[in-house]
Amino acid sequence: RNAIVVRGTKDLNLLGDAVFRCPLTGNYDLKYYIQLITLTDATNSNLYIHGDGSLTYAGGTLYFVNSVIKMEGDHLTVDGATIRGSNGYHTAFCYGINAIFGSVSIQGGATVIGEIYGGEGGIGALTLGSEGVDRSLSVSIFDGKFYVERDEGDSDEDHGIMVNNDIGLRIYGMSTDGIKLGRYAADTLADYVMDGYTMTVNGVSTDPASCGTTSGIVEVYQEISKINIHVNSPVAGKSPTMYLEEVYMVPEGLTAEDIVWYENGQPWYMNGGNRFVAGNTY
Repeated sequence: RNAIVVRGTKDLNLLGDAVFRCPLTGNYDLKYYIQLITLTDATNSNLYIHGDGSLTYAGGTLYFVNSVIKMEGDHLTVDGATIRGSNGYHTAFCYGINAIFGSVSIQGGATVIGEIYGGEGGIGALTLGSEGVDRSLSVSIFDGKFYVERDEGDSDEDHGIMVNNDIGLRIYGMSTDGIKLGRYAADTLADYVMDGYTMTVNGVSTDPASCGTTSGIVEVYQEISKINIHVNSPVAGKSPTMYLEEVYMVPEGLTAEDIVWYENGQPWYMNGGNRFVAGNTY
């Protein structure tokens, strides 16, 4: 059962913390909803979720897949917001995002959380594909965080990301509480972590080709090993605060922060009226 089916293109701006709760049902009672939001090919779904807030869903069925968002086609983008699947202390588990087919983009430091209650079995915050379902799924993780929370039991069974099929997964930047590669997924993370990006497991640099399923903290990021910064020669009478582009340049794609100037070896405190003086060193 689906509480909300996305029809057409929709924009969800999370300004605060939105919480939806489903009443507790019987073990196999489908009277109440088990998915908060569903995207399907049939309804041409295209959902963009963003903002500084969060979307939480406390599922209500014990032995069915509860999830905040279920993907059955078309496109979902989560940009900077938090998606939280909560068990509400009356259901077995709730995924954050359960993507079967379609396309998904995670970006802007978005956070996805899954929750399990009772201590049996393991789940994922972001679950990708379904065993035996041969449909196209494309997932791009540009910048995301994935966590699983439980009240008891073995947390080694849980994984921030679970990959059930050999899908089109591209990872550029993320932090996840482990990752599980199912029997129909690729054997290692080499197929999923993009070339030129660094991967660590529990803080130790790790070759994606040597890493399959792991319960460790997996981080993927682009490492900058060398930066060339060119500083133009100061010109007498000009100010670093008024003519930034004439004072320093940084490589394309980077920004300069917390620049501290020194005049004759002493910190030069900016007050808006500073000017370079001929004969001084900077």
